[in-house]
Amino acid sequence: MFSPNQAGTRPSHTSFTLRLKNGKTTTFLYAQASTSIVALKADLFEALHEHSRKHTLSLAGGLPESPDEIVLGAEAAAPTAASDGDGKNAARKWYPLDGQDGKKATVKDVGISDGDTLAWSTNKKKFDVEEMEVVDDGMGAE
Repeated sequence: MFSPNQAGTRPSHTSFTLRLKNGKTTTFLYAQASTSIVALKADLFEALHEHSRKHTLSLAGGLPESPDEIVLGAEAAAPTAASDGDGKNAARKWYPLDGQDGKKATVKDVGISDGDTLAWSTNKKKFDVEEMEVVDDGMGAE
C-alpha cells in the first residue's frame, strides 16, 4: 500500500520513503527529517483506515482505533537468531523506537533515514512482521 500522506502532499527530493510493516502488510509513507513521530503515526493511521475501506488488510492485532495506539519498532542492528548458515534467513528482532511519547521527537532525532523499514504494533511488547520469502531463481549475479 502506497499512500500520499500529510494532506496529500507528494514527496520532494528531501523526502524519506519509509516502509512500515505489520503482519503481511507493508505501508509506504513519505516523511521529512523534521516530521514528528506523532505526525508519522497519524499519517500511518490515516493511510491504514483509508486503505481498509476498499481492501482487506492482513494485520496482526487489527486496525488501531487511534494514532496513540500505534507503537513503532526499529530493527535490531544485527540478526540475533540462528540462521541457515549464510545469514540469509536469520530472524529479525524488533524493539520499540525511543521518543514516541514526546511530541517534539522527529524522524531525524530517533535515527530514521531514507529507505528504513519500521515495524508497528498496537501491542507495546510484540511486533509481528511476516517476512517475504526470498526465492532463489538460480540466476544470481556472481
